[in-house]
Amino acid sequence: MKAKFVSESLNKSKIQEAYEPKDLKRVRDFGIKSGGNYQKEIALAQRMANTLTNMDKAIGRAEAAAEVYGEQNEIVEIFYKKAKELGFTGPPPGERLKGGIKLGSKLPKEQQYKRDRTSGFRTSNYSRSRRSVAWRGNPILPLGKVDLRSGDSPMFNVYDTWLSDNSTTVEVWRDNKGINTSYIDVESKTPATTGLSSILKPKSREEIEKSKRSFFNYKVIFTSGSTPLQEIGEKQDFYHDQNGNHIGYWEMVDYVSLENLKELILPYGKKINGYVYK
Repeated sequence: MKAKFVSESLNKSKIQEAYEPKDLKRVRDFGIKSGGNYQKEIALAQRMANTLTNMDKAIGRAEAAAEVYGEQNEIVEIFYKKAKELGFTGPPPGERLKGGIKLGSKLPKEQQYKRDRTSGFRTSNYSRSRRSVAWRGNPILPLGKVDLRSGDSPMFNVYDTWLSDNSTTVEVWRDNKGINTSYIDVESKTPATTGLSSILKPKSREEIEKSKRSFFNYKVIFTSGSTPLQEIGEKQDFYHDQNGNHIGYWEMVDYVSLENLKELILPYGKKINGYVYK
């Protein structure tokens, strides 16, 4: 396996799997550190696997390796074997690579969910200048931080509770309050000129995804049904189902089925504040 081939594989890949950016970087480093010697890449992978004591890290590296090297590669098996030793019971990493696009935001716009505007679904009519018990919005119940890999939350495990129904959709919402507008500089594709500091130089895709987490505050809302309740780009008010307090005014940015919840880890982080529609 030549380092050039690894690089080409990365450039062609659609990074949608449930590993975090650091996992991709660690795996990609094998090709760089080995100088293109595949046997050295295997040795580096084995050495790293031997040091892992966390199941999530092990399966994360296995999933990243499947993206870089292909699902049947020996390096994938090294990390997958380690993950199983640490208690992982899920399918081989390459299985999800075969499923196509899973995130709503990655679909062509014409294929993204469009709400039936004649259905009478609640729309926001809340004056954020003062609190009122009469305002219209969307009642939701907080679940606390949801671990997107395990499904655990302070309330219950979302997989144990809803996965068997096979009809739960997870909406991703962004709280625009406090966004740092300089984020646009991070995504700039203008080539850096000599003398520019590193902060102004073009960033790699994984650096951009990681940076988003620092600039944006994401939420996930679980809803029954095989489709979301809103469209990507719509903005809505939300209030606490039990005490009536206003929770926020957010913009919907993505959606995915519950069975593919792990796909949200890379773009939005492993643990996100979760809610459920009431």
